[in-house]
Amino acid sequence: REDVSEIFQAYQRAAALTGQLLAFSRKQVAEPKVVEINGIIEGIGKMLRRIMGEDLRLVFEPGAEPLHLIIDPNQLEQVLVNVLVNARDAMPKGGQVEIIAGHCPTDKFRALKQTDYPKALHLSVKDNGCGMNEETKKKIFEPFFTTKAVGKGTGLGLSTVYGIIKQNGGHIEVESTEGVGTTFHIYLPLADPDFNRIDAPVETWAPVGFEKILLVEDEDSVRRVVHTILKRQGYDVQETSNADEALKILSRENHQIDLLLTDVVMPGMSGRTLAEQVKAENPEMRVVFMSGYNDEIIDHHGLVQRGVHLIQKPFESVGLCLKVREALDETEAHSKLRKVTSTPPPPLISHD
Repeated sequence: REDVSEIFQAYQRAAALTGQLLAFSRKQVAEPKVVEINGIIEGIGKMLRRIMGEDLRLVFEPGAEPLHLIIDPNQLEQVLVNVLVNARDAMPKGGQVEIIAGHCPTDKFRALKQTDYPKALHLSVKDNGCGMNEETKKKIFEPFFTTKAVGKGTGLGLSTVYGIIKQNGGHIEVESTEGVGTTFHIYLPLADPDFNRIDAPVETWAPVGFEKILLVEDEDSVRRVVHTILKRQGYDVQETSNADEALKILSRENHQIDLLLTDVVMPGMSGRTLAEQVKAENPEMRVVFMSGYNDEIIDHHGLVQRGVHLIQKPFESVGLCLKVREALDETEAHSKLRKVTSTPPPPLISHD
């Protein structure tokens, strides 16, 4: 169990590091939702306090009214965690961090961004740590820049924050005085006041099914794991490592396959080309794409558009099963069977 736990932690660190690099380059594929900043901060408050440690005091002053943003909640949490880690490291002997959320004056945000957003969030994170000199302030958002000792930091924390804020149409600035402390000012456009729908919580269970799925993935280890996940949930899965073999299977199965689950970038024919050929023969075929590449590569393959089902690698089993179920349930026939596929199959009954 300890070995498996170490493997899982290594995977999480690798996935997080990749995400940080993509966030800085503003090529991370985000999943924006309508979120409320006060609720997000209060919801992860315990985690944030654990990050800070017992000798540091964390104070949160929420906005007087709900403040809705359209942003990937994971990215928002990433911003908060990285800024707080920076504050913690600046206070080795203890201290206080204050988070304040509120409205940004419209004129100030327009001056910062030169845009016409009607309203913006101003989120400030203030610490009373060691502060920074002017030279450090100039480099604070550069990737791989760190004032820590070798092996103590990647230098990607604040560059990740910068990338996320810019990706979401915002602005970030820092003011700091040596021996006094540092304040980060984060500005993000607020959602339209008339658009006050909050996305439903993400389901945390993996739905089951009975349909036939053709899995196309050139990476053997990934293909085996995906096959195992889907088979465990009740699906009839056939697999292959390339598009040419997939077309042969589809021809042989004579329209018995319900869903094509394919990698995007593969040797030979791409996943997009495969899907186009399949749907030309069978327009009702449901397709889900998998990819570990950033949105620039995906857009090159024509997949960044409404109605295309795409899951980003690395993914967990629940996310994969939800995405597959979502694609299958788009057809009227499968939608009627949704109730059946939402519950585990009944036990076998003996005729004795």
